[in-house]
Amino acid sequence: MPRRLWVAGLLGAACCFAAATNSTQAQNTDAEPRYGLERLTAGFQPDPHTVLLKSGGETEVSGLPETCLGYINAAQPDVSLIYENYPNLNLTFFVDGPSDTALLVNDPNGTWHCNDDTGGADGYQPAVTIQDPANGKYDIWVAEQAGGLYNDVRLMITEANGPDWGRQVARDGDEFGDDEGTFARDGECDDPRFGGEIENHRGHDATDCRNAAGGGGDSNGLGDDAGEYARDGECDDPRFGGTLDSHRGHDATDCGNASGSGPVARADPERTAPPGTTLVSTGTGFFVSARGHMLTNHHVIDGCNRVVMRLLGEAPVEAEIINANEDVDLALLKADTTPTVWASFREGRSLRQGDDVVVFGFPLTGMVSQQGNLTAGLITALSGLPQTAGGPDDLRLVQISAQIAPGNSGGPLMDRSGNIVGVIVSTLSTSAAAERVGGALPQNMNFAVRDSVAKSFLDTNNVDYKTNPVKTAESVADIGERARKFTGLIECYQ
Repeated sequence: MPRRLWVAGLLGAACCFAAATNSTQAQNTDAEPRYGLERLTAGFQPDPHTVLLKSGGETEVSGLPETCLGYINAAQPDVSLIYENYPNLNLTFFVDGPSDTALLVNDPNGTWHCNDDTGGADGYQPAVTIQDPANGKYDIWVAEQAGGLYNDVRLMITEANGPDWGRQVARDGDEFGDDEGTFARDGECDDPRFGGEIENHRGHDATDCRNAAGGGGDSNGLGDDAGEYARDGECDDPRFGGTLDSHRGHDATDCGNASGSGPVARADPERTAPPGTTLVSTGTGFFVSARGHMLTNHHVIDGCNRVVMRLLGEAPVEAEIINANEDVDLALLKADTTPTVWASFREGRSLRQGDDVVVFGFPLTGMVSQQGNLTAGLITALSGLPQTAGGPDDLRLVQISAQIAPGNSGGPLMDRSGNIVGVIVSTLSTSAAAERVGGALPQNMNFAVRDSVAKSFLDTNNVDYKTNPVKTAESVADIGERARKFTGLIECYQ
């Protein structure tokens, strides 16, 4: 499909134990995490992966063995992790903070893991190691000894050989010293303050230990990823060329990568991710059959050698590309799973200009909510723009006013009965359009592939999709709640 005016891709005294899930436990593993949903694939960098949060809460831990004590916010996990493993790696969670904390982890199998005292500067920091971790969602809480206590702590996630609290000290500004050690600059940190084993290299293996600690080229360290635009690929810290003073020390990953001396830059040949694990782009897709068929856009999966579908609250599933049609920008995927809910297409009367529509998808991954994005609008035109200047309207598309953004591509466009009436595909490039029409900036002109085109594509591929008649209008909230169950994030790997 020609895209002259289009933007595609819119888109010590350890007390570790495990216990089976208890139906009476108060910890809610279904709620949205307070400090975000993290996504990691085996071989992730930087390692350890750090999440800043406040420990504690008002509710006492319940439904678990009596040695698992502490107070948490039971209504929501502090952090949830979607993790994808490959064999022979362990996964360790540990906490670094100023108080005596405990750590609770609920793994994808529903098993609880808890730890109180393992190490750290005071000996009271917890760590949980899970051998051969399952793929899926881990819900994590950091507990305090008494209700109402709250402290700023770091949750670290690592695939290395257990916790290394020394790395965190280094990040916080410890002096690394010089490079006068016998084995300096050999890629391995020998300083015992940061995990090494050679006492006379204390303060004399600066470069190796700085890089191992993720401290980059600045003895002050790169800090954390608490900045508003962290992990967007652009360094905002003014110490490293950025222009946002408020991001000083709060854009660690981006600035480490930009300077070539940060956490991701350090070489570790034994931990190089195999082909098919480099995430290059994301989009949206949705289930259209009970047999695991999914629809998305061709441009979402174009060039991928591996595709993963992630439904909210579910373990990720591998998706096979069954067929793709570049001309109509549609792709059919299939996962080896039986979805509990799948979409239905509209039957009966055709769309009219002015009909209400609803969009659900996963735009701007890493910047906005990872729980999906719901918008509503109108059918503003019953065709797309001409593919060439002066040509006929593109009747394969409809134009909508519902807001979309990069990452929405391939998501469902629904009527107010919740039925599919299109597949989100693109938005008008404001800069290209402004140049063509003399400077005026078009606003909110977005497009979807018509449902008739999508159904024809499915018919060609012998997919048994379902249809439903137009019914009484439902609330946008109800439509969004159902769409969350059949719509997921599509990840393209190379």
